[in-house]
Amino acid sequence: NEHKTLPQQLALSNYPNPFNGQTNFKFEIFKPGKVKLCIYNIMGKEVRLICNNGLEQGKYNLEWDGTDASGHYVSSGIYICQLQKDGICLSKKVLLVK
Repeated sequence: NEHKTLPQQLALSNYPNPFNGQTNFKFEIFKPGKVKLCIYNIMGKEVRLICNNGLEQGKYNLEWDGTDASGHYVSSGIYICQLQKDGICLSKKVLLVK
């Protein structure tokens, strides 16, 4: 019985959740590359692009203040934070409560 484990490439968490005002996304990348961190509403529409950059290996902490790309505050509800790198996608549900 051989068990093969995939090398870890991404890790994502956020706090606080639910949030009011702002939430922080902590993630770690294990090798350099382009990283995209985006917020979507429950309908799948992009609300805010938080990061779309080439990053070095390491730990990162980015915040979202509950605003859309135009700087307007979004409604209370469920949003999806999606982290993408090298064809791998991690998603996290976040709840904005006003």
